[in-house]
Amino acid sequence: MKISTPDENDALWSAIFIKAGSLPYRSMDKVGLDTIALIEEHYIAERGFFPTKTIDFIYSKYLARGKLGNKSSKGGLYPPVTAEHTQQPNDRSLRVLDIGLSAKEPSYTAGQVLQLSLDGKIQRVLATSQFLPGGVAVDTTARRMFWTNMGVPGKNVDAQKIYFCDRKGLRMVRCDYDGSAFEVLVQTGDDKDTQDSLK
Repeated sequence: MKISTPDENDALWSAIFIKAGSLPYRSMDKVGLDTIALIEEHYIAERGFFPTKTIDFIYSKYLARGKLGNKSSKGGLYPPVTAEHTQQPNDRSLRVLDIGLSAKEPSYTAGQVLQLSLDGKIQRVLATSQFLPGGVAVDTTARRMFWTNMGVPGKNVDAQKIYFCDRKGLRMVRCDYDGSAFEVLVQTGDDKDTQDSLK
């Protein structure tokens, strides 16, 4: 049974802890899977764990096939690093949400909206003091970006509608880009009722 891939795990890590710096699976490839295997062997022996799902897997799927990480022409958890993979265009960037829980002083209001280069470096902080920003969408035509803060709607230009789920309020709502014409489309319960909020 396949649970997830290294790039899926790194993407999740990046989404949650964008300021963490290094991605775990990329880092393992940089260090070398042979070194990771030695560390893991020590960890297993020290704690009396079974090696089947960890070290045996690394040996059979990677080390036995010559996949040692970046130092190997066969790659490791990721494909081999080539010049093609390391060169990124400089004229493009990403907009991402940092929920704030990896900040120096984590809090529910430490979230930020960030502009990143394609190699993951922070270029600019677009918004600060956000309450657990949760989802992002970009309207390239109107040149607007939207994100939610645990159900708080975003604001933007006139006449168009934005739809979003307010999971805390147990409802689907919509409003115009400027926040007007707010209306509840679907209400599945009363958020003040403990039984409804646990559904």
